[in-house]
Parts: sequence; structure tokens; C-alpha cells
Amino acid sequence: MFRVININMYSKLFLICAFALAVTSQEQLKVTLFYEGLCPSCHNFFIEQLYPGFKKLGNALDIDLVSAQQPENNGSQIEWSCQHGPKECYINKVSACAIHVSDTQSKMMEFENCFLKDSDIYKSQEYEEDLAKKCAAGNDLPWDKINSCLDKEVDKILLAYEQRLKKVQPPIQYVPAILFNDKRDEDTENAAREDFVATACQLFKTKPKACLKTFF
Repeated sequence: MFRVININMYSKLFLICAFALAVTSQEQLKVTLFYEGLCPSCHNFFIEQLYPGFKKLGNALDIDLVSAQQPENNGSQIEWSCQHGPKECYINKVSACAIHVSDTQSKMMEFENCFLKDSDIYKSQEYEEDLAKKCAAGNDLPWDKINSCLDKEVDKILLAYEQRLKKVQPPIQYVPAILFNDKRDEDTENAAREDFVATACQLFKTKPKACLKTFF
């Protein structure tokens, strides 16, 4: 007795399996950005290059945001020094805590884009706090958790950032500094400042679909 095999059914199963394999095998490109909260060139890179690149490439990118500031010991209390003054330190702290409490990369990036694009060196810290609350609410990040982090956890987070900054080779002399897969190459960094998506797409071994659409 012959069995009738449903070829169509097996074809569909093959396609489903092949699709699942393609999804799970997609590599991620790690992108680390060292930046300052009121640095104009950092704002420009994030808003004009990194954020649009994330919108295009999505979770093919593993984005790692690290703010840059210097600790100053004042007895038992840590104080922070930032290139653009105390308000920048506040912005860096808020960003660090928003990143800390974000449960998805998308929320982290949407918050930071909202926060950086409207932060203003000439506005008050109260303005920045109101802006942070608005950006948190708009991206489903609980402000009470961010505020708790600011009270209890932020110094530990920033100290870890500072240790990471010290370990980068070649040493970082200016920001924005961009690392791919934990490696810093100044030629690649300069290319990314000009065209982040094109640079990132060249670094994937297996190109995500967005790269193929961009270049073919």
C-alpha cells in the first residue's frame, strides 16, 4: 500500500524551519558609543547617524551607550566633573539610569533620542528634569525607577563606565568615540561618523536584510 505524501505540507514545514534558522543565526554587531550629554558632536552623531541606523538595522545591532565623566573624591562622597559643567553630569546620570531600567533596546534608544535632541546647554536643570520625565513617560519607562537609580545606584554605574573608558585602546582623547565589537579602529570610527549604516553593514559577516536593501 502506497502512502500519499503531502508535498505542499512538507514544503511549508521546510520553509518555516529555514526561516527560523535564518532568524536565529543572524549575528549581532556590537556598537559601543562613548559620549557626553551636552557635547554637540555627540548629539549630532546620535541623532543623525546612530539613531536612524538603529531604526534601519534594529536588533541586528547590540547598542552599548556609555557616558563620559570624571570622578572626584570628596571625603566619603563621590562627585562628578563633566566637560560641559554640572548640568551635563545630571544629563549623564539620567541617561545612565534610563539605560539601566530599560527592559528593551528600543526603549533605551527612543528615550535617549528624545532626551538628547531637546537637551540644551542654555536651559536650566529643571528644564532637563522635566524633559527626562516627558521622554520616560513617552517610552513606557517608569520615572520612579529612574529616580530611585539616581538616588542609590548611579555612582556605581558611572564608576563602571569610567573603568571601561580607561581600558579602551587606543586611548580615547575625544568623544564621540565609537567601537565595533569592543574594538576601536580610528579609520572605521571616522567612517561611521560620516555614514554609520554603510560602515556597520560592511562589518557584518552575514548581512541583515536592511543592508542588502541599502546597497543592492
